[in-house]
Amino acid sequence: MIRFNKPVRVLEWGQGTNTQNQIWTPLAEGRFVKRVAKDGVTTLTVQTNSAVSKKNEESMAVKLAQVGEGVTANSERWGEVASGNIKNIEGNTLVIEIPYATKISGAAGLIARFFGLP
Repeated sequence: MIRFNKPVRVLEWGQGTNTQNQIWTPLAEGRFVKRVAKDGVTTLTVQTNSAVSKKNEESMAVKLAQVGEGVTANSERWGEVASGNIKNIEGNTLVIEIPYATKISGAAGLIARFFGLP
């Protein structure tokens, strides 16, 4: 489950990687600022701590990891919460599409929607 109010680390598919020797390298770290779910596709916008520069231009595949989502709950380790594809990169903003059903917790209640919060 993606925890919308927690920090997120984005990992990119490593260059020269195949399914036998998967290498996921850190691409960016930041916070979620927006989410949109339409026609089964979840689009997440991440505001990163620094400018994003991809090393592997051939693949847009990414994984999202968050603290405390590892094998043991509430740990200090980063654990994978979702995988998807980069839709757009602009400076410190990263837009990621997740093409399957995704459970997201956080400010999604009635009050948040009323005030237009993400």
